[in-house]
Amino acid sequence: MMLSGIAAEDYLLPQPTGLSANITPASVTIASGITINNKVYDGTTSATLTTNDVLLSGVFTNDTVSLDTNGYAATFASAGVGNGIAVTVTGLTLSGAGASNYTLTQPAGWSPI
Repeated sequence: MMLSGIAAEDYLLPQPTGLSANITPASVTIASGITINNKVYDGTTSATLTTNDVLLSGVFTNDTVSLDTNGYAATFASAGVGNGIAVTVTGLTLSGAGASNYTLTQPAGWSPI
């Protein structure tokens, strides 16, 4: 900060101290590399995922962050036979040295391949 004006040199401006703010996690989404598998009717809503070269959108260049699929749960919206049934996924997490700087948006409404 600087003072300006004709008499600015007559004044001393102390710089502020004791300031603080928060840094919140950046949002990350799954851009590609994860799909919901089709299945044969079995009376349940359980679904499974296939992951292949998952790409996360929103991770900054020098950060090491990846998707951890251990412990996920995927559920079809209904157990009956049908095409394009929406699937909700929970329990996906981020791993890697930079993972704590990000929040993963869990996918919802995915349709099987």
